[in-house]
Amino acid sequence: MRVELKTEEDFDGVMYTRGSFYKQSEPCFVKPKRAGKTLEMKFNLDQCQTINNGEIYSNIVVVQHDPDLVTPGDAAFAVECDFRKPRGVTVNAEIQARDR
Repeated sequence: MRVELKTEEDFDGVMYTRGSFYKQSEPCFVKPKRAGKTLEMKFNLDQCQTINNGEIYSNIVVVQHDPDLVTPGDAAFAVECDFRKPRGVTVNAEIQARDR
């Protein structure tokens, strides 16, 4: 699976799959080396607590603005790869970033 986060402003938080926060190890947990507008996470379908339901693989990806605390404005997204009908899908979502 490949998840790419693109933001309008620099992002210095973290992105991880549900259940991977405390271990904080790649590929299931991504923390940018420096703030930027793009963050990418890639992991195999048998990693990061990905659920296999036949030809559909699903996971929950969390976008957290503060690297240590869950705060208002953070979001969780259900993502899936559906191999019954291969296609490329782009999902756009708006979340509010909080002022620090």
